[in-house]
Amino acid sequence: MEGNSYMEKIKHLEYFEKIIIDNGIIMTPQRRAILDVLFTNRKRHLTVEEIWHQAKNIFSQIGIPTVYRTVNQLESIGILYKIMVQGNCCKYQLTDHEEKNKHRHFICTRCGSITDIYLPEMSMTEQQIENRYHVKIENQNIIYYGLCTQCIQVSEE
Repeated sequence: MEGNSYMEKIKHLEYFEKIIIDNGIIMTPQRRAILDVLFTNRKRHLTVEEIWHQAKNIFSQIGIPTVYRTVNQLESIGILYKIMVQGNCCKYQLTDHEEKNKHRHFICTRCGSITDIYLPEMSMTEQQIENRYHVKIENQNIIYYGLCTQCIQVSEE
């Protein structure tokens, strides 16, 4: 990583570390390794096993139960998106704290690929929904299902 992008990575990691600590979670070397993996792969959707395999390169003694616990903690404090895919499999993606418009996910029902869908504007903001229905939104998760471009092409051949 070059100087500018390295400093940007440090800034983002410090932001997430502050959220973790502010929520009463101790920032251990294992959690730091997991956070580093998630940040490095922030545009991807990873299973716990994929996170674990990469985290072992940073902290060799890390166990998969630690990764499961940490992922659950990070999801509960809003740092991770949890995406249910085929079967009982879950994939995780680090939230983007600078993201102006939240994104949705499209999951291919044939190959299981996940595509991020960025919508320029939603018809109602979360604040408008809260005011209209007298609720407090803590999270949202809208997923589109269908065939991806590659699977459509295979179907047409």
